Amino acid sequence: MRLMNKTHTLNPAGSFTALIFIILSVTLFAPQIHAQQAKTYDEAIIMGDKYYKQGKLLDAKAYYQMALKFKKDDTYAKSKTEEIVKKLQEQFDNEEKYYDIIDRADDFFDNNSLDAALIQYKEALKVIPGDNYAKEQIAKINRIKKEEADKQAAFKEARNKALELTGKRDYKGALEQLKKADALYPGNKEIDAQITQVKQMLTQQKLNLKKADEEVQLAGRYLLIKNYAEALAHYRVADSLVPGNPNILLKIKETEPKAKIQAKYNKLSEEADKLYMAKNYMAARQKYSEAEKIWPENSYPKEMILRIDEMLQKQKMHLEENYQLAIRHADSLFLQKEFENAKAEYNMALTLKPDEQYPKQKLKEIDDYFAMQKKKLEENYQAVISTADSLLSKNLFDEAIEKYTLAMQVKPGDPYPARQLKQAETAKEKYLEEEKLNLKYNAVIAEADRLYDNGQYDLAINKYKEAQILKSSEKYPEEKIKKIRTVLANLEKQRIMDEKYGNQIILATRLAKEKKYEEAKKAFENALSFKPDATLPKLKMAEMDSLIQDRNEKERIQKLFNATVKRGDSLLKIKEYEKALDTYTQALNLKPDDAYALKQKNSVTQTIASIEKAKKLQQAYDESIRNADRLLKDKNYELAKVTYQKALGMKPDEQYPKSKIAEIDKKLEQLEKEKEQRYLQAMIKAENLFGQRNYAEALIQYKVASSIKPEEPDPMTGIDECNRYINEQIKKLKTQYNLAIADADKFYAAKIYDRAIKAYQRADKIKPDETYPEEMIARITKFIEDNAITDVISTPVIIKKGETKKVTFPPLPVKVRKSNYILVKARNLTNDEYKIIFAYGSEKGGKNGGFVVTAPADNEEHDFIIRVGNQYKWFSEDNTWITVMPEGGKLEISLLRISKSN
Repeated sequence: MRLMNKTHTLNPAGSFTALIFIILSVTLFAPQIHAQQAKTYDEAIIMGDKYYKQGKLLDAKAYYQMALKFKKDDTYAKSKTEEIVKKLQEQFDNEEKYYDIIDRADDFFDNNSLDAALIQYKEALKVIPGDNYAKEQIAKINRIKKEEADKQAAFKEARNKALELTGKRDYKGALEQLKKADALYPGNKEIDAQITQVKQMLTQQKLNLKKADEEVQLAGRYLLIKNYAEALAHYRVADSLVPGNPNILLKIKETEPKAKIQAKYNKLSEEADKLYMAKNYMAARQKYSEAEKIWPENSYPKEMILRIDEMLQKQKMHLEENYQLAIRHADSLFLQKEFENAKAEYNMALTLKPDEQYPKQKLKEIDDYFAMQKKKLEENYQAVISTADSLLSKNLFDEAIEKYTLAMQVKPGDPYPARQLKQAETAKEKYLEEEKLNLKYNAVIAEADRLYDNGQYDLAINKYKEAQILKSSEKYPEEKIKKIRTVLANLEKQRIMDEKYGNQIILATRLAKEKKYEEAKKAFENALSFKPDATLPKLKMAEMDSLIQDRNEKERIQKLFNATVKRGDSLLKIKEYEKALDTYTQALNLKPDDAYALKQKNSVTQTIASIEKAKKLQQAYDESIRNADRLLKDKNYELAKVTYQKALGMKPDEQYPKSKIAEIDKKLEQLEKEKEQRYLQAMIKAENLFGQRNYAEALIQYKVASSIKPEEPDPMTGIDECNRYINEQIKKLKTQYNLAIADADKFYAAKIYDRAIKAYQRADKIKPDETYPEEMIARITKFIEDNAITDVISTPVIIKKGETKKVTFPPLPVKVRKSNYILVKARNLTNDEYKIIFAYGSEKGGKNGGFVVTAPADNEEHDFIIRVGNQYKWFSEDNTWITVMPEGGKLEISLLRISKSN
C-alpha cells in the first residue's frame, strides 16, 4: 500500500490559539510593562478602573496589581484582580468550548453534512457571538444550499422536458435535455439509462427513416402501373416504420380511396340519401362530405351539402347563443371572484336581453359585495388612526407616515390624518438632525478615546474640546481632560529615564538588524540597567542567544546541504537516478526552498518518468497486439483492425500491425453483405458504453461502426462526443488536482502539516499517476519523524479491545509546545474498522484533552499525524501522560512520537 493511503491526520480547531498564547504571556508580564506609568496608589486605581470599564481586562489587571504594591492588603484592588482572573478563565473556557464545536462543524462540512454543520456553527456563535469564521461558514453553507436547490430545479426541468420530447418522438431534443441534466449531476444512473435508451431510439429512428424511404419509392413504382393495392401495402409498411409522417399519411389517404373509390362512394351515397329522406340532416351532411372526399370530381355530394346548409341556417338562433355564451363567461368569472370582469359580462348579457332577471340579480350581488368591502374599510378607520398615533409616539416615523397616508385615502375629508402626517414628517426630520449630531459627537469622542488609549494626550485634549463645542452639556469630555493633565504631570518625571532606556533599545535594535547579535545583546543589557523591571530587554537578550544559536545551526546545515548536493550530482553523472533522487530529496529536507536542489530533483524525476513512460509504451503496444491477435482469431475484424491501428499509433514504424490491417481489409471486403447487421451491432455497443460513461471503449466501437460505414454521420458524431467528454474529464481532473495541490502547498508553506497531508491525499485520489503528492507526504512524514522531541512508545505494544494503555513522558519545554505534532504508527489486528481514543493530562491536574482517529480494517500499518500544539490545554499545562484505548478491536502500536515543526 502506498504511503499516502496509510497516512491519516486530525486537525482540532484552533483559530484563536496563537492569540490566547499571546494573551497568556501578556498576563504574566503585564504588571512590569505598566509599572512605569503608575507612581501612586490613586493613579493605579484610576487607570485600572478606566481599562476595566473599557473591557481591557489585561491592562486593568496590571494596574490593580500595581496598586497592591502600594497597598498590599487593599481589598478593592484584590477583589478586582480576582474578578478579572475569573473572567479571563471564563473566556479561555468559552474559547476551548468554541474550538470543540468548530471541530465538529468543520468535520460535518468536509463530509458535506451541511445541515449538521450549520447547527454546529450556530452553536459556536452562541459561545463567541460575532465570530467571523463561523459567520462566513454559515453564509457559505446557505449559498451552497441555494445553489444546490437551483441545480436540482434545473435538473428536474431538463429531465421532465426530455420525457415530454421522448413521448413526441423528438429524440434529438430529448437527448439535448438529458445532456443538460447529466452535466448538472454526472453519473446519475437514471439519466445514464435514459441517454442510452434515447440514443438507441435515435439510431433506430434513423434506420427506420432510411427503410421507409425505400418503401415509399417502391410504392411509387406500383402507382405508375396503377396497382393501388400493392402501393397501399408498401405505404402502410413505411407508416409502421415512421408513424405519423405527414407525407406518408397523405400518400395512404390518396391511394386508399383510389383502390376502393367506386364501392365506397356508392355505399356512402346510398346511406346519405336514406338519412336525408328521414330528415336527419347533420348525419346526412357528414355522409355526403365523406363521399365528396372519396370522389371530389362528382358534383352530387356538393349539391346536397349546399341544400342541407341552407336548411340548417334557417334553424339557427344567433341571439340566444351569444346570450348564453356571455352568461357562461360571467358565471365563471363570478366564481373566481373576478367581480369587475364578471360585471362587464353580465352587463353585456343584459344588453342583449334587457328583460332577463338573472343578470340583474348577479349585478346586484356584485354591488352588495363592493358596498360591504367599503363598509369594513371605514369601520377599520379608527384602528388605523390609533396604530399610526402609537407608532408616532415610539418614533417609528416611516411606519406612522404609511398608516396616516392610508387613513387619508379612506377618509379624504378628515383633517386629522393630514395634520398628524405633517407632524410625523417634521418629527422625523428633527430626529434625524439629532441623530446626525449624536453620531458626530460620538465619532469625536471615539477618536479622542483612541488617542488617549494610545498615549497621544495633546491630540486627545483637542478632540475632547471639540466634543465640548458640539455638546456643551456633556460632562465626560471635561473629566477626561482633567485625567489627562494628571497623567502628563506624572509622566514627565519618567521621561529622562525613558529617553536613556529608549536610546539603548534603538541601538540594540539596529545592531540586531545588522545581525551583530553579540553587540545587540550587550546594548539590551545596558537598557536593562536603566529599567531593571522592564521585560523587553530580558526577552530580547534571550532572543539574541537564540539567534546566535540559529546562525550556528544554519551554518552547520549549509555545510551538510552542500555535501549532500555534491553527492547527488555525482550519482546523477553515473546515471544512478533513484539514488540521486533520494539524495536530492535529503538535500531539500535540509533546505526545502533551494532552487538548485529542486531543479535537479525535478530533472531526475522527469528522467525516471521518461524511462518509465517508454517502458509503459512498449507494454501498452504489446498488450494491444495481443488483444488485436485475439480479436482477429475470434473474427472480430473491425475491432481487431481498430486495435492494430491503436498499436500502430503507439509505434508507427512497426510492420506487423500494418500487415495485419491489410489482411483484415481483404477479409472485410468479403463480408460486405453482412455490413448492415455488423454496423448496427457496433452502434448499439457504442451507445450502451457511452451511456455507461465508458467513453474510451465507446470511442473504439464508434470507430468500428465508422470503418464499416464511413458515409454514415452518426459514428463520427459519437467519436466527437467521446473525444469531447474525454478531454473535459482530463481538464476537470487537472483543475481539481491543481486546486488540491495549491491548497496543500499553501498549508505546507504555513507549516500546517496535518492539513497539508489531507490536501495532498485529496490530490492523489484525483490523479493517482502523479508522484508529487506522494513525495510531499513522504517529506512531511519524514520531517515529523526527524524532528522528534521524545518517543513515548518506541517498541511494538499490543492493546486489547477496550483496554487502556497509559504511557508517561517528562513535561515538554513551553517554547516548543505550540508547534507539537504527535506521530502514531499503528496496525489494526482485527477485520473491523474502529475508533482509537487518545487522551492526555498530568498527574496533578488529571485529563486535559484528547483526540480520536479511525483505524482502517486492512491489517496494515498506518501513520497518523495529529496537530496538538494548537490545543490550549496542551501548551498551557505541563502534561506528563498519554492514554490509548482501541474501542472496537486489538491494536498494535509500534511508535508514538512527540515531534515539533519549525
